[in-house]
Amino acid sequence: MANGIIGGLIHRGIPATQISVTEPNAERAQVLREAWNITVSQDAPPADTEVIVLAIKPQVFPTALPQLASTLKAGTLVISVAAGIHLHRIQQYLGSGFKLARAMPNMPALIRCGATGLFGDSTLTDADRALADNIMRSVGTTLWVESEDLIDAVTAVSGSGPAYFFLLMEAMTEAGITLGLSREHSQALTIQTALGAATLASHSQHTQTPEHLRQQVTSPGGTTAAAINHLIDHQFPDLITAALTRARDRAIELAR
Repeated sequence: MANGIIGGLIHRGIPATQISVTEPNAERAQVLREAWNITVSQDAPPADTEVIVLAIKPQVFPTALPQLASTLKAGTLVISVAAGIHLHRIQQYLGSGFKLARAMPNMPALIRCGATGLFGDSTLTDADRALADNIMRSVGTTLWVESEDLIDAVTAVSGSGPAYFFLLMEAMTEAGITLGLSREHSQALTIQTALGAATLASHSQHTQTPEHLRQQVTSPGGTTAAAINHLIDHQFPDLITAALTRARDRAIELAR
């Protein structure tokens, strides 16, 4: 994810000289230097750092953040992209004096097509929110939620969401093979159909909902209706709701 954010910022025109990375692993540090021509240190970020993006594993927070706090100036904006680490815990690790935000991007951020949910505590000014938003918009769309608890819902819908679509694409590909198509043809048709449907929904989102688009495709008594009715009869919508609820509940468990 860090690699995706760096690439997104540079793609948007942020000079590489304004981006630095702290990476203790020497091999990964060298890869980042060669990939982006940015400053990479193995110990601490520059003292004049304005924004820190915490793209580290949750289990590293208790040891890494106290060390980081000693090198940062008061008022630094700290954005965490780690799942399950609430802002009050980040504050415990860092201490007071920092502006804190959480971001939950997803895998398509790697190609700048991500969806990111954001939440900031009361320390954030409008300028801080705009800065955090600009950083995360470098890898896709953003939205701000009203409470930190809703980050768990974002995790369930968009954070884990790409895997749900990949699973559907897997199933459609295998079904096409069962119906007689070659794997190559079935996979190509499935991927392009998913891309086309998502693109159409994106272009139409201000005028038509996915439900409206589905109804346009579904002629009464036709082939699409036969498939859709079968899915509804087998509680497909309820299954999706139950699955996302399990994902949300697991995010809560991990945070605890």
